[in-house]
Amino acid sequence: MSTLSSILHFTGTGRKRLTDGSVVFAGEEQGLLGSKVYAKELRERGANIVLMIQADMLVYHVPDEPPQLGLAQFIGTPEVTQLVGNISTIYSPELTVGFTVVCCSDHQSFHEQGYPATHLFERAGLIADPMYHNSGDLSDRPGYDLNQVRSICKVQFATLLHAAGFGLPEGANLEELD
Repeated sequence: MSTLSSILHFTGTGRKRLTDGSVVFAGEEQGLLGSKVYAKELRERGANIVLMIQADMLVYHVPDEPPQLGLAQFIGTPEVTQLVGNISTIYSPELTVGFTVVCCSDHQSFHEQGYPATHLFERAGLIADPMYHNSGDLSDRPGYDLNQVRSICKVQFATLLHAAGFGLPEGANLEELD
């Protein structure tokens, strides 16, 4: 899956409104060129970024392994990473959640500018995709799991909504909401 960064901030009065921006960056492999410029520009404008979640490489898992969610171990805001982990147990308990040392994705540019940021990755641990950065990185192959992507996306969206102040209705049962 392409690098996709979700940026969230609040606007309006009374009931909070959610403004969700999705940005696709180029130049990640050349030193985070796109995101560095954008995050710096946002900082210079004084943009109110409440939360940045970078979602990169979400679909693959080793065929004998369970669906997973890898969370940033070193680069990012620990509190945001913990929040994502906690939310994953509510909305996607089917995921095995752990840390990954995979680094240097576009969330880093926002973290360096002082914005709360983390990234989501397809695997707890190291990169295991044999087609990583390869022309064989196609959807019709073993380990390509769209259900894993769905589960990770539920976590990402729920985290963004939580940060925006939205919550479950009083007394809601998750099974009734699915």
